[in-house]
Amino acid sequence: MAFTGTMELVGKSGRKYQFNSYDIGGTFLKMGGLYCFTATKGKSTEYIYIGHTADLSTSFVSSSLQKKIDAYKPTHISIYACKDEDQRIKAENDILSNKITLCNDSQ
Repeated sequence: MAFTGTMELVGKSGRKYQFNSYDIGGTFLKMGGLYCFTATKGKSTEYIYIGHTADLSTSFVSSSLQKKIDAYKPTHISIYACKDEDQRIKAENDILSNKITLCNDSQ
């Protein structure tokens, strides 16, 4: 999995979250964080799904959700490392209050 750069998502609060972006595929270290599946099409980016997990090294989405995500042909996954569960939940809610994704409402 290749590092492709960074991506900034801004929450409703105005807080900026810096994510590291990678090509789809591969595994991550055991750590907690937020993740964002995206699809790059030319100069535009579609935001597919944003979630959080205590362990990015394991499968962190259900198989049914993964099928929905895969239907949009994600090209990248971006990671925002965060150890604390309460902070992960707050950050996820903050971002989702300001960003529309293709799958978050269809779980």
